Amino acid sequence: MFLISAFSLFLLRLASSIPISTQFPPPDSSTQPPTPSSCPTGTTPNGNFCYKPVSDPKSWVYAQFDCGSQGGNLASVQNVFDNHFLVDLAKTNFGSPSAFWVGGTSLLNNDSSWSWIDGSKMSYSNWAPGRPRNINLYDSIQVHVPNGYWYDSSRTANLSYICQFPNNNGSNEICEAGWYYVGATNKCYKVLTNNDTFSNQRSNCVSYGGDLVSIHSRLENFAVGSLAISELNQALNTAQTTADFYVGLQYNISYNFWYWVDGTNFTYQPNTMLSNTGYYYGAIDVNVETVNYSWDSYSSGYARPAICENDTFFVKLMKRLRKY
Repeated sequence: MFLISAFSLFLLRLASSIPISTQFPPPDSSTQPPTPSSCPTGTTPNGNFCYKPVSDPKSWVYAQFDCGSQGGNLASVQNVFDNHFLVDLAKTNFGSPSAFWVGGTSLLNNDSSWSWIDGSKMSYSNWAPGRPRNINLYDSIQVHVPNGYWYDSSRTANLSYICQFPNNNGSNEICEAGWYYVGATNKCYKVLTNNDTFSNQRSNCVSYGGDLVSIHSRLENFAVGSLAISELNQALNTAQTTADFYVGLQYNISYNFWYWVDGTNFTYQPNTMLSNTGYYYGAIDVNVETVNYSWDSYSSGYARPAICENDTFFVKLMKRLRKY
C-alpha cells in the first residue's frame, strides 16, 4: 500500500510541474488520413444518404423497383434543404425545366394519406398551389424543376427519378453477401428464384441463415413483393408482370389460424386468407399493375419461388449483446 501511495504522489507532483497549454496547433492536413467515401460510385452524398439520379424514364412503380433492387428507395424529402438539394441535382442531370419522381405515395396507407416509400413520416411538404387533389388516380409525387413544387400524379407516367441509399460511413456491408437491404423495413432479403415446395424453400432460407419472410404492414408487403419480382425478372431475363412467391405463412390445422413460421405476430393481412383442405401454405401474389399485392394459399406439393428474410449485421450484433 505504501509503494502504491508513494508512486501516486510522485505522479501528482510530476503532473503539477508540467506547464499546461490550452493552445493546440492546427492539425496538419497533409498527415490526416483521407475520409473514406461513404457513398457508392455514381451517387452524391447529402446528410445521412447518398443519391443517384436516373434519367431513363420509368413509371413510379418501376422506378421504385429499380431503386429497391440496388438496396435503396425513391428519395424522400424531410426538409426544405433536401428539397433544394434534389432540385439542384435534377437540374444538373435532367435539365430545366423537367420533372422527376420521388418516393411520396398515397398508395400504402389505408386512409390514402401521403407517406414516403422508405417508411419515414411526411413532416415536410412543398405542394404546388391547389395540390394534392386527393383523387385516387393521382397517387404519386413528382417534383418540378426549377421551382421545386410537388405535384400529385398518376403512377403510370414515365419520368426520370432519384434513388436514395443509406450512407454507411464508408462501408457497404449492411447484409450478408447475396442479400438485399430494404431501407423501408431495415431488413435483408434473398429471393429464391427456382421453383420448389414450401418445406424445401424454408429449408433453403434457413441454410442461408434466415427464414421465410414475415410481413407486417402494407408498406412491407409492397417493398418485399416489388423486390421479389424485380429479382425474378433479372435472374430469368424476363419481364413478368405477375408472379407468386412463398412467404413464411402456414395454417395451423389443429387450432384453425394462420401464423408466421418465424414466430412473429400475425398482425396484418391484405385480404382474407382461405384455408381450403390441403392448402395450408401462404404466398404473396405480385401484380405490378397494383401495389396491394394479395396473399393466396397453396398445397404442400406446389412449387414456387420464395422470399427469405434476415437481420442486418447491426441488428444481429445487438441481439448477441442482449444475451450477455
